[in-house]
Amino acid sequence: MILSDIDIKGAIKSGKIKVLPYEESLIGPCNLDMRLNDTYYEYDTKKSVVIFANKTLSLELFNIIKSEEMLILPGDFILANTIECFTLPNNLAARVEGLSSLARKGIIIHSTANLFHPGWSGVATLEISNINKIPVMLQSGMRICSFTFETI
Repeated sequence: MILSDIDIKGAIKSGKIKVLPYEESLIGPCNLDMRLNDTYYEYDTKKSVVIFANKTLSLELFNIIKSEEMLILPGDFILANTIECFTLPNNLAARVEGLSSLARKGIIIHSTANLFHPGWSGVATLEISNINKIPVMLQSGMRICSFTFETI
């Protein structure tokens, strides 16, 4: 069962779901929107010409950029985080989805990793791609994704 806005507010108020910083205005009918942090990671193409899929990624492969604006060029792929840190209890899972307003501009915020398991804690890492033919500017603090919560 997907939690409603009333269920989400109750779970946050009781401490079952922890969200920091928390703003009630980010809650929708059955979701919680989260905002884009001001730091992102882009692959440094000068340091590596091949990524080995069977090896763990190293931060050495990335340029770490702190900026209020993120210009995402066509075909670009970056990693970014949410401002909000959240913790799930052992009986809830969460799914992250992109916002339709961004999808219509060509911005995809996850490739395949949209499930957050029960007990998970941290900021969400987003796999942001621009599938548009023109650049798209993102700003830190903007709503970037939406989470739904499901009972286990």
